[in-house]
This record gives sequence, C-alpha cells and structure tokens, in this order.
Amino acid sequence: MQSAIAVPVDAQAEGALAPKAWVRLEQMSSMADLLSEDDTARILRLQKQTLRKWAVWRKGPPRVKIGKSVFYRRTSLETWIAAQERDPAAALAQGRGGR
Repeated sequence: MQSAIAVPVDAQAEGALAPKAWVRLEQMSSMADLLSEDDTARILRLQKQTLRKWAVWRKGPPRVKIGKSVFYRRTSLETWIAAQERDPAAALAQGRGGR
C-alpha cells in the first residue's frame, strides 16, 4: 500500500483564508485535471448556459460538482468529444441519412 505524501500549498492562492494548507499529491494532480465551466464552454465553443442545460437533461460530458462549483475532467472531456464523432457515410449506409 502506498503512503500518501502531503505537501504545503499556499492556500491564499486558492482563495482560502489560511496561509498554508496541506494537500496530498494525488489530490493535487486530480485537481489539476479539472476544467472550470468557463474553460469547458470555451473549448467546446458553447455558451456556459448550454452546459448547464445539458446537465439538467443528463446530456453532455460528465461533470464534477464540488460544493456549488462545477468542473469537468480534462480526460473525460476528451473521451466524450471522441465519442461524438460520427461518420456520415456510415449513417447513410444504415439508412439514417436524415431525409
């Protein structure tokens, strides 16, 4: 079993009141992988409101909610984008040409 290594982090940079906080390295790498709603909307070239509607409709990329804040994992977003790829020729061959 691996032991967790904790490192001091300047918590004021994260918006906290305490001058230092201790965070496990696994948490740091996990948090670094998170994108804000604004960043995700920019990447997808969508309005932030569209992401919020998708969340209500249980559509779109998976999200992580921490308190009132919503984040998207970079890896999950990349996987979701790849899953959206469609081959129009294959759809036509299967009789789903959209006409």
